Amino acid sequence: MQKNVAVFFGGRSCENEVSVITGTMAANLLRGMYAVFPIYIAQDGGMYCGEALFDTASFRDSSFLKTCSEAVIAGGTLWQRKGRKLKEIAKIDCALNCCHGMGGEDGALSGLLDLNGIPNASPDMAASALFMDKVLTKHFAKGIGVKTVPYFKIEEHDFRKRGAIAIKCVE
Repeated sequence: MQKNVAVFFGGRSCENEVSVITGTMAANLLRGMYAVFPIYIAQDGGMYCGEALFDTASFRDSSFLKTCSEAVIAGGTLWQRKGRKLKEIAKIDCALNCCHGMGGEDGALSGLLDLNGIPNASPDMAASALFMDKVLTKHFAKGIGVKTVPYFKIEEHDFRKRGAIAIKCVE
C-alpha cells in the first residue's frame, strides 16, 4: 500500500514565493513513489489542496485558488472543505515541510502536525522556534560554549522610534 505524503509550502512569509518552488519541486519528485498531497498555505494563512498545486505556473496569479479546495488537517487526516461540508481526502502518513520563514520554519507547522500525530521530516516545534529566533539561537549557542559574534536586537516598533540610534550602534 502506497504511503500518503503531505507536502506543505507557501506560508505567511515574504518567502512564500520561493517556498512555492521548493514545495512543487518536492511534490513532483515524490509523486509516483508515494501518494502526494500538496498543501499550499496562502499569505492569509488559508490552506488549499488540489492538482493545480503540482504546477508552479498555477501561481502566476491568485485565480488558481478557485480551482483548489480549502484544506483542513484534523485527526491526522487531510480534509477538503466545500462550504460547510468536509470530505475526507486521505489519512496522512507523513509530511514534508517546505515552508520558508514564519509559519513554517518557526515551528508553527510542526506544532500542527504534532497535534495531529503526523510524523514529519522537519525539526520539532521547540527546535524550529529556537533556531528561527536568531537572538535565542545566540543565547543557546553561548550557553553550550559556542563563540558568537557581538549582536543586539531591535524590534520593528523600536526601530521606527529610534532607528537612527540603531544604525549608529551597527556602525
